[in-house]
Amino acid sequence: MPVFSKFKKQLYDKLLIGNNLVILCEKLHVCIVAILLTQNIPITFYRYTFTQFPLYLTWVNIAEISTYTLSLILFYKGKRELSIFVTAFGIPVIFIYLLFFSGLDVALVFSKSFWFLLCFKLIYIIILRRKITRYLYIIFCLLLYFIPGAIITYTYPEDFIKIIQILTLIFIPYIISTFVEIQDTQISNLHSNLKLRLQEKLVLTVKLKNKNEELITFSHIMSHDLKSPLHAIISFSNLIKRGNNFSSAEQEKYFTYIEKSAISMSMLIDDLLVYSKIEAQQSELKLVKLNTIIEEVSFNFQFDLIENNLMLNVSDLPLIKGDKLMLKTLFHNLISNSIKYQPKEKLSHRPTISISHQENNNNHFVFLEDNGIGIKETYISNLFVPFKRFHSDKEYEGTGLGLSICRQVMDKHGGSIELKSTSENGSLFKIIFPKK
Repeated sequence: MPVFSKFKKQLYDKLLIGNNLVILCEKLHVCIVAILLTQNIPITFYRYTFTQFPLYLTWVNIAEISTYTLSLILFYKGKRELSIFVTAFGIPVIFIYLLFFSGLDVALVFSKSFWFLLCFKLIYIIILRRKITRYLYIIFCLLLYFIPGAIITYTYPEDFIKIIQILTLIFIPYIISTFVEIQDTQISNLHSNLKLRLQEKLVLTVKLKNKNEELITFSHIMSHDLKSPLHAIISFSNLIKRGNNFSSAEQEKYFTYIEKSAISMSMLIDDLLVYSKIEAQQSELKLVKLNTIIEEVSFNFQFDLIENNLMLNVSDLPLIKGDKLMLKTLFHNLISNSIKYQPKEKLSHRPTISISHQENNNNHFVFLEDNGIGIKETYISNLFVPFKRFHSDKEYEGTGLGLSICRQVMDKHGGSIELKSTSENGSLFKIIFPKK
């Protein structure tokens, strides 16, 4: 059975699959010729062996075998259109000769050969692709075989009725063939347009990739060139502060402003670099245990954890497909935000962050809850918009890029992040990872 299935598939691929209608019609022609040739060989031998069959039938079969063989040879030689013409016109010529030039009874020959030649003609009206060839084929068969045969074989009005029936039957495959041809043209045009668009898309993709690489290189260069003078400002500011007795508190305050502004600028450059990297980076999704991600991220907050300045409660989190570096950036930003936005007036207040998990058939849901100051309702709509800050630097330092980076990371994972709830007692973020 596997051998038969493999043979059947190979035969199907070779004979019945094509890129366009012309190729399919050529393969259909080969199938029909092969079937008719295979049929005629044993029939010819049978008729020749048994003498009760008239000898002319054997010669008709031999003529058919010759036509089919010549057609297959031409097809094999690459002359496919000529191969179709030889079969389409050759078989009717044999029966036209038999009908009018063999000296046999016309009515008998017509009645015996009518249905075979009509079916043959209907098939080749569909196979012949050029309109002019199709018209000539229809006229050729009608004028030289069907109409004179019907007139001789039948009396009026039967001959008239028969001709009407023949014309009607011929008209149906002609309509089908024309309709299929129109549809094939439309599909070919659509395929060409899609191919052109795909090529344009590939060109744009290459250009975009090059631009992204240029952007990443530019970001690295700019971050280095911008941060070097900032480090110099911070360092020299510290040196001046340590080596000078300021004549007034105001002068010391000015140097503190310079130092804080430089630090703020350095943080902004770092966040911009992360933002541009994630935007341009192709995510490599691999199986990642989120508990491992949280564990690695928590090393950045070891001082707060050891000094009991932070409580981090993490439940059993799922194994997901994700990009490890991006996920570390995601949870680092969320945890650092939760630590940062805590009530400053409550001195004994201890930041507490809980990370839990739920799931359904389609998604994993990771919840991150804190006991911070919450988010005002007026800020929620712009919460994930880049550079939107809702507090002054005097209250809480930041660049306004943290949560927009988190959204970028989730977009790269085909998921999402949203603010589930918030109040003056804290906020709850919902992170959705799709299972598929």
